Amino acid sequence: MSFLLSRRSMSACYYSFFNKYNYINQKLLSSKSKSKKNINTTESTENIIDIEKLNNSINNVIFYLKKESESLKLGRSNLSLLHNVEVSISKGKKAFLKDLAHISIRDNRSMIMTIYDNDNIKYLISAIRSLSYGLNPVVHPSNPLQYIIPLPLPTKESQKKVLQQISELGENTGIAIRNIRTINMKRLKKAKQYGNLTEDEVNSKEKDIAKIINQANQEVEKIIENTKKSILENKVSINAY
Repeated sequence: MSFLLSRRSMSACYYSFFNKYNYINQKLLSSKSKSKKNINTTESTENIIDIEKLNNSINNVIFYLKKESESLKLGRSNLSLLHNVEVSISKGKKAFLKDLAHISIRDNRSMIMTIYDNDNIKYLISAIRSLSYGLNPVVHPSNPLQYIIPLPLPTKESQKKVLQQISELGENTGIAIRNIRTINMKRLKKAKQYGNLTEDEVNSKEKDIAKIINQANQEVEKIIENTKKSILENKVSINAY
């Protein structure tokens, strides 16, 4: 069986970010639509449409996309599964693995586990080996409290699921970017409506926004494409066929 975080568990991570981001955006849009007050006609153009803030919003979304894409490539999703593994440390007493050891990514084919207490080694190893993922921790040659956990080759099925997760990640990133655009375009529309900006200024700002959004969408497309390519280039276990 391939070692892969379930779609529901993996989705929860990046969905929580984008849902929070989109919720904030929608609240902003709603509050603006309900407001009956005119924009202060003395307010500066830069305060109406702040290109730097727009760029920062886009950069935050892109940063998260890169982080999650890298996680999928390196298999960091595997960490969440192990963190919540229950370990029997004595009769009737259990603890989560994350409370007994620290696990981190070693490379794209293995993780490393650092055990806090020597007395828990056998319990941790037993718990990991009992999982249905085919994991077999091996003691580190220079540290008896560290264990290398080789990851099995991905199967065709697991690759398919990861590719689907990457596609969903791209779709949610696109939604976040569109919401950022919508907020700024609504602000621009109000600025024009209340005479804060001239026609030329509005056209200039629209071009600035369009340029930033187009560049962001192109970067998202490139990141998703490269991530999928990286996943597909990984060798697949013969058991998948």
